[in-house]
Amino acid sequence: MSIIFGYPVWIGSIKEGIIDKIKLLKKHNIGLLEVSLEYPWPYKHTDILSRLISRAREENLLIGMHAPWRDLPYAAPYTVLDQSILNVIISSYEFLAKENAVPKYVVVHPYTMQKIDVFDNRRDIINSLRRRTKILTEKTGSIILLENLTKGFAGEVSYLVEAIDGLENAGICLDVGHLAARFNRELTTRYNSFYDYLDEVVDILKDTMSPVIHVHDVDRLNREHLLIGEGILEFKRIYKSIARLNPRFIIYEIFRSNKVKPSVEKISRIIGEQASWARIYIH
Repeated sequence: MSIIFGYPVWIGSIKEGIIDKIKLLKKHNIGLLEVSLEYPWPYKHTDILSRLISRAREENLLIGMHAPWRDLPYAAPYTVLDQSILNVIISSYEFLAKENAVPKYVVVHPYTMQKIDVFDNRRDIINSLRRRTKILTEKTGSIILLENLTKGFAGEVSYLVEAIDGLENAGICLDVGHLAARFNRELTTRYNSFYDYLDEVVDILKDTMSPVIHVHDVDRLNREHLLIGEGILEFKRIYKSIARLNPRFIIYEIFRSNKVKPSVEKISRIIGEQASWARIYIH
């Protein structure tokens, strides 16, 4: 099964005329839009969201969903938050489904600001993650993927794997840029290089469903989501490592530059070039 390459969009992308440029994305090997349903979507300006989805469907692009995460501590240990958090995510999913754009997967940020080394906090966080993810898979019928973050509880991939162990239709979205930022901030003395750390994480994930990979460049100041080539990451080495996960989708979360604000045209070209390399290294 061949890899499908994706591009993330959110309501802020509309300012860049993204709806009118979807055909351009398709031209550069992009086969999926990962739609980030952050507020005010889908509560306001749904006409714009509907047009975006309709345009994507005209070009036969698949849809992935990045669940809302701002203000929503999906991994918080407070059980009283369950229904509120899940209602927001489920209503977002249902909007896409009603638009005949059932997403291929749903990425969730397992976010919490709680300390993980106090009393039973780590266990309580894992239990909350497991409980909410199980409900989310049942209510949506979709694949739910926990994304590793740059720090805190969700920075440790092994915790996320533990939280979904044995759950059906639950897996991991490996964000390589987040992984690099965590390495630069906390782990440089424990490994010979970032790529040794990446290989260790891939080993941790070898028996866990990891169909979606997020990639973006990171510089020495830990600025993330940079255009590939503006940071310090070596993507050929990254592709070789993640090949062991047999990813189905690679999403290029590149929308920042240290120079000028990048255009959709430039980003599309970069993704097209990277897709060619990825196909060489990932079989």
